[in-house]
Formats: sequence, C-alpha cells, structure tokens
Amino acid sequence: MSAPLHMIAVETYGSQRVRAPASGAMVSAFKIGYSTVGRAVLLDLYGSRALDVTSKHASYHYVSLEGDVSAHNGYLLLALTEEEFERVKQITRVHPSRRTGIFWWHENQWWHFPYKDEGDFSRAMNRTGPSIDPTRYRVVSPSSGEKVSAVEGIRAEYSQHSPHEPGWWWLTGETYPHRDLLKLKGCRWSQKRKAWYFQGATLPEAIQRLVHATPVVTPLLPPDLTAAIEQALIEDDAAEARAKVSITPTHTFGELRYRFTLGQTVYLATNVRVTVDQKLRMDTPGTIIRRYVYKKTPDYRHEFAYDVDFGTHGIHSVFQDNLDSQPQNLRGIERDETVMLMFGTSAEKAFLANIERRQRIPQDYTVLDEINTNAALPPGSSAELAQRAMQDTLAITEPPVSDEIIEEVPPEPTIRVLPPPVLTDDTTDSIAVAVRTTPREARQTVAMMTPPRDKRQWIEQAAVGELTGSITGNVWCYGYALHGGVLLYLNMGGPRMALEAIRAKLSKGDVVSLVPPDAPAIELSAGETEGKPNTGQYTAYLNTMPEAKFTSAILVHAALQPISRHAFTGVFRTSEAQATAKVHHLVQALVTIPVFAIWADYLMDAGQRAGLIRPSFPRGGGIDLLIVERDAKAWTRLVTGGLANGVIALPQMTVK
Repeated sequence: MSAPLHMIAVETYGSQRVRAPASGAMVSAFKIGYSTVGRAVLLDLYGSRALDVTSKHASYHYVSLEGDVSAHNGYLLLALTEEEFERVKQITRVHPSRRTGIFWWHENQWWHFPYKDEGDFSRAMNRTGPSIDPTRYRVVSPSSGEKVSAVEGIRAEYSQHSPHEPGWWWLTGETYPHRDLLKLKGCRWSQKRKAWYFQGATLPEAIQRLVHATPVVTPLLPPDLTAAIEQALIEDDAAEARAKVSITPTHTFGELRYRFTLGQTVYLATNVRVTVDQKLRMDTPGTIIRRYVYKKTPDYRHEFAYDVDFGTHGIHSVFQDNLDSQPQNLRGIERDETVMLMFGTSAEKAFLANIERRQRIPQDYTVLDEINTNAALPPGSSAELAQRAMQDTLAITEPPVSDEIIEEVPPEPTIRVLPPPVLTDDTTDSIAVAVRTTPREARQTVAMMTPPRDKRQWIEQAAVGELTGSITGNVWCYGYALHGGVLLYLNMGGPRMALEAIRAKLSKGDVVSLVPPDAPAIELSAGETEGKPNTGQYTAYLNTMPEAKFTSAILVHAALQPISRHAFTGVFRTSEAQATAKVHHLVQALVTIPVFAIWADYLMDAGQRAGLIRPSFPRGGGIDLLIVERDAKAWTRLVTGGLANGVIALPQMTVK
C-alpha cells in the first residue's frame, strides 16, 4: 500500500477495560478528555467500527475501536485520505480552544489543527504536542482498519559520528514484510528508535534491492552549518572580509536537529532561572553566539545547547528547549520551565538542579561552532550585530579601572543588622503586589490567644457520594480534598474489607472513583511522577464498630504530615483564629528570621494575596483545607517587604 496522504495523532489517556452501558459487557476502550474533540473525530472516521461506551457519570469519554490500532506514548496514530483530512478540519474548526487533542504531521514536525479563533495550522511547541516521529511506525487507516507504513518503500539513511569510526545504516518504512530477510543479513532492531539498523559502510546487496529510492547519506556537517559556511563565503567575496564563523566542529552526528543558527534572534519560551538570584522572563530576546552538542550519547533529552547573548541581562548557556524562534505573546500569562520533580525532592531543589545543569554546559558539552568575535565582520550582518551586542555587554559588566587610592575598609562586624529591601514597582511580582495591597495595621501589643483546653478540633463531615473501583460492598465518602489532581484527604466509611480494598488501591497508586448523586464522577489518586504512579503516600486512621459491622477510615497524604519534604502542606481551617495561628507556626518554622505573633494576621492576609495560601480544590463534605506553600524565600520576602513598606513593624518591648 502506498504511503498515506496525511498522518494525524489523537491525544488519549491510554486504554482501559470499561463496562459498555448498552450491553453490560467489559470492553477495551480509549480514555479521551472532555475538553478535546478526540471522541468526535474517532466516531466520524471509524463510523460503525467505533463505539462510544462513556457511562453517565464518567469524567472522561471512552471510545472502543474495532481492528488494529497504533498507539504510542498516549497518542493514536492514524493515516488519512484527503477527504478524511478535510472532515477532521471541519470538526476542529468549531472547537473553542487550541486544545483540540488532534495534531497533524507535516514537514517533519507536529502542528495544531485549526480551531474557532485560529483558522490556520500552528506549530506545536514546548511539548504541547506529541514527541514521537510517526514515520518510524506502522499507522492505522480508519477506512480499512489495517496498519500501513508511514512512508512508501524502505528508506535507508547513513549515520556516522566521526570520519574515523564506522557508521551504520538506519532502515525505515515498509520493513515489516521483510523482517526475516533483514534479520538474516545481520540487521538488528532498535527498540528505542523503532527502526532496523545495519553496521557497516555498505549495505548487503539483498537489502539494497529492497530500497526503492536512492539511499540518503547524511553528511558529517549539519545542513544549517553548511549553509552558514556558504553564506559566509559569499559575504567574504562581497565585503573582502574573513569568514564570520569559526568552522571547528569537534563532534558531529548523522541527524543533528538544531533549530537555530548562529547570529539568529531567539526568545525564551518559558521563564528561566539562569542563576540563583536572576530569572529571565519568557519572551526575553537574545542572539545565538555559540552552539553545543552533548559529548556522551545522542538522543539525550538536552542534546543541544546554546550560548545566548541577552543584551543587558548578560550571556548565558541555555538548552534548546528553553528557546523559540518567535515570542509566545500570551497576553500577560507567564509559563515557568518544566522541571523533573523526583519523590522527596522540593520544587526549589529541582530548579537549583536545572541551574547547575545549565552552568555546566561549557564543561559537559562540545562546541560545534561559534561566532568569531575577533574577525572582521560585514557591517550590518546578523553576526556583526551579535558581536556588537556582546561587546556592549562586556563593557557594561566590567568595572572601570581607577587610579584613585582606595582606603582600607575595616572588617565587617560579626553581627550585622541588615535593612529590609525596598520592593520594586514590578506588577508581575506577586510578593510585591501582595505587600502593597495588604491593608496597614498598626499594632503595638501582642494579642495573646487563649489556647483551648482540648487541643483536638472538630472537622466537618457529610456524605458526598459512593466510592467505586472493583470492590465489593458499599463504601461512602464523608469528605475529601484534592490539590493539583492529588488526593490529600479522604474520609470514608463502610464494610472493613471494602475499605481495605480502597486503601490498598490508593496506596499502590491506582485510581478510585467518587460518584456523587448529582454530578460527574471524580477520580481520586496519589498522582504521578514522570509517568509512574506515586505509591505509599497515605497514613490511615481507622475506627471499627464490630457490633455494627462498620469501619470508619481517614486517609491523610504525606504532604499534610508535620514532617514532610513536599513543596506544600495543608491547614484544616476550623476557625479563622485557629488557621491564622497555624499559618504563623508554619512560617516561623520555615524561615530563618524572627516571625512575631503580632504579624500572624498579616501573614494570613498577604500570603493569600501572594498565592502562598489558597484553598484546595476540588473538595467536599464540609472540608475547608488551605494549601500553604513551603517556599522559604517567598515567605522571607513577604516579611521583609512588609517591614520595608511599613505594613508591619517590630514589636515595642518595655524594659522594667
């Protein structure tokens, strides 16, 4: 079969066994989000071979497909004809947002389909689309239900790391019917790249006959570098100057996937913390002055990196994923960079690890090419402008040399009193905005709170729905609270065996459904880290009444425990005074500066304005859980900023 005209990817959450509402039978179905058009596209393309098995209270769509499927990394890969492709566009064009869940493979990259406010295709950037190459797989044609090759015939591509080392051939396309011959002739299958490869300078004759087109031999120099060299030579002839590029590639790959060239203007795709104290904001422009490639292995997550001149912000090393050729222009919305958050590691440590990786780029990476700042550059060229910007930056950052005699500065005292920093007028700084908008309250005495005789406080509870998840027995939920899709608190009651089954499922990272009587079902789980479910997150508090054969259980997430390494914790608010006192206690234990009791109301008010305190969502059963961020630097700035702006003051001590 010839190669498909169009290839698309449909976003799913994988497949699972569900019960079909009409027949009651268990079927395998793909789980699709409500906010996408994936269900409508699959039902339209597959027709009678697709069955919608979504139940009445389900939080997702479920579609069962008949025939072969090609599912990879959560995406269904489909091969469409021109007529099917036009039908998909008609469906997505009425969708209100870009998140259609449908992507088009075109010019070796993924594109968003048009939607209501955007009539044309737009490139999927910064992990907003699939990260797989569909040409390495056999995709499915919805019209026939059979798998077809993404490219016609077999394509051979030669890769070589170094001219002094043997290379290998990558074979892609319609290789499946010839797999036995490929194996017989010494080819091996790469599970990572989903392709056959053969090591050697020349392909065996039998394999050469299978290759329909002329094999593609990848040159040692990347195409963009070759183009840069040719352009430099043209400018040399015109301006009688030397080449602007130092051609010193010390490490090359057969498939270099650089997005940017030397001298190109780029923009930060996310907020990036280049040092501990300096953060560059999204859409900050810069110029590429040096390109790196990873020394050790290809296909590393951060295989390519650059030195970028950000003008007055200095020259910094960043990874390719941190950059884009166009500004995001999200109208006031900012996006922080993605970090790998391991279990037991705070977000602050993850950001610091990213900073350290970027600072080690010159040591861990090999320079592929760079702008020669000592060369005579053609005036007005992009390289000349980049050189001028870099020289201006160096002129700003280097301190002037003075001939004045500098008097010896006495040593600093062991104990210093540092004045609090004055906040700037930056409207994007949530801490500064919170300090300025918090009402000023002048207090000269400490308001003492009378502690209750019983330290235990009553937490509200009310029946909100039934818990389900392949268990026997009726288990009811009497209160719950989630944050970021993670279940933090669960109050449930029912037969002991059914309760233990739910407790075991949540401890293993499985999903349990809460079905309210008048709303869609809510999925409860411990969340995921790097695609793997979190396990062992809950502490159980049980109370059994044998005469009634009823057990009550409360599950509390590890983040709410007194000693926790999570980036946040929680406060159950039974009264405003109790919650305020608890927040003051948490902040006092978190920061390294004195926090007085008269500042408790300020911390509660300003913390909510700064987003350091916010209610959990969703929640039910009368639970009032406040999420408190464990960000010591932010809380310290909130206290010192309040002092500097006169919102709070140091307590007046009377000495008798």
